[in-house]
Amino acid sequence: MKAIRYHKVGGPEVLRLDDVPEPTPGPGEVRIRVKAAGVNFADTERRRGLYDAKSPLPRILGSEAAGVVLDSVGASTWESSLESLAPFGHLVAYGSASGHPPLVNVEALYARSLKISAYWLRTPHPPALQRQAREALGQALGKGQLRVTLGLVVGLGEAVRAHQQLESRATVGKVVLRVP
Repeated sequence: MKAIRYHKVGGPEVLRLDDVPEPTPGPGEVRIRVKAAGVNFADTERRRGLYDAKSPLPRILGSEAAGVVLDSVGASTWESSLESLAPFGHLVAYGSASGHPPLVNVEALYARSLKISAYWLRTPHPPALQRQAREALGQALGKGQLRVTLGLVVGLGEAVRAHQQLESRATVGKVVLRVP
């Protein structure tokens, strides 16, 4: 099968379209044919060695995140993300693409009863909670309550371009790689 991998950390130019063995599912696992893969900023941080840097190389990229009011950028958007919250609003930090956000001044949260939390993709979630979230997502999609805006859709071999566009903030919506 084909996979986008990087063998050393660096810019988009380190991405390679490699032939890799098809994974063999273990007990209780299944293999799923992927038709399209989303690209997100965490992938660019991993590739640059800024996030989850201890994983061995070469490495195949891929992860996704979703939620309420989210800030994956960090330092450069932190204040505007806080300002955008309504009273009792919730800001979830799940990345720091522009640098780590500043330390939280708890006193500044009181006037509007704001809540701040953090999310990391690798934190284990209880299976019942995972199932509940998948079911709720499936129901919302089925009812047409969620829409995904596709910003850039390119072939798997154009992963370098996808990363360049994402990092330069030239995309709006989801960046997707079509898998042959």
